[in-house]
Amino acid sequence: ASTTTNYVNLPDNLLATVSDFTAAMWVKAQAAPPVWTPVINIGQTTSDFFLIQSNTMGGGDGLGATFRSANGAELRVLAGDANDLRVGEWVHVAVTKSGTTARIYVDGVERGVNTGVTFSFPQIAGGVTTDNYIGHSSWADPNLNASVDDLRLYPTALTAAQVAVLAAS
Repeated sequence: ASTTTNYVNLPDNLLATVSDFTAAMWVKAQAAPPVWTPVINIGQTTSDFFLIQSNTMGGGDGLGATFRSANGAELRVLAGDANDLRVGEWVHVAVTKSGTTARIYVDGVERGVNTGVTFSFPQIAGGVTTDNYIGHSSWADPNLNASVDDLRLYPTALTAAQVAVLAAS
């Protein structure tokens, strides 16, 4: 990964052939994140992407993961608490997808589930992703003002017990 000013640019075509996966990381916000602040983005432009962001919809929805494909389909799983990224504290964030079920975890606790996520990275830009970032996205949203540590991307969905172990370490 290469560092660019205030975000990290990840390798192209990351997870291109992966359907089931886990993205897990520790995040320590330096300031309260505004609406739509990206934590991690894997995609191609604003039409095709997987995005974990803070305060996803505004109005208290908190952390969320969005899956979007060029055909216009957009699916989300939301954690439901606008204060999920607590200023000055390390927070463990994980998103898993197994089959059509996506889950979001905060500090090892499942906080949201969507059983209708019908596409994944092979359908997102045909697996061709060049907009892959930590703390930035293809949108004109503000960059993440936080530290991110121990980002892990797995080509399988971890179980709730496995996510809890990551959050406890």
